[in-house]
Amino acid sequence: AYALLLPATLSWFGAEGAARLGASMVLGGILLLTAILAVLVGLIFPLAGRADTGSGVLSASRLYSADFLGAWSGAVFGGAVLIPLLGIGGVCRAVAGLALVCGLVVLSAKRKR
Repeated sequence: AYALLLPATLSWFGAEGAARLGASMVLGGILLLTAILAVLVGLIFPLAGRADTGSGVLSASRLYSADFLGAWSGAVFGGAVLIPLLGIGGVCRAVAGLALVCGLVVLSAKRKR
């Protein structure tokens, strides 16, 4: 839901928002959005760790490798390909869909245990 609301919120904070609200309010809103995003992203790693069935070291290494590969591919592929093709709003919608699919996979894997 956050990824779907982000483009509309950012466009609302654009030039009209700065004129409407003032620069300090826009900056505060962007800082709040960043803090919310940091909390949501920070929750993913512990939840994935609980869903993983491997031993402690194996689970941690698998999650760290997946996190590193995902961050690298997201930065390279997202910045070089997806944003020019889909725009920021389209990328946010794609990320929301991917997050939904990943969540469903984790839930189904957890139910099989």
